[in-house]
Amino acid sequence: PGTDKTYSYHLQKHFVGQVVTMNNINAAERFFRDHFAREQSAFDEKTSQLVFNRNGWEYIVKEHDGRLPILMKAVPKGTVVPIKQVLLTVENPDPKWF
Repeated sequence: PGTDKTYSYHLQKHFVGQVVTMNNINAAERFFRDHFAREQSAFDEKTSQLVFNRNGWEYIVKEHDGRLPILMKAVPKGTVVPIKQVLLTVENPDPKWF
């Protein structure tokens, strides 16, 4: 009653609100370096630099205040949907971030 939106806890925890911070980016970069630096595929062939899109993540912090630029659409909870139909879509409305 009176509810017009329902989010699952998992979606709220990981996608709603400020979910990216500079601390997150630093930790992710360290993790990437520690776990993938020995893999040839972890390096850009042209620059020989680790493939970690730090600039892309910093853009989210600076331009979107750490909120992921995504639009999520789903069929209403409890809707009977035929098989092979989309239940949830996630769209990126920011052409600079993909």
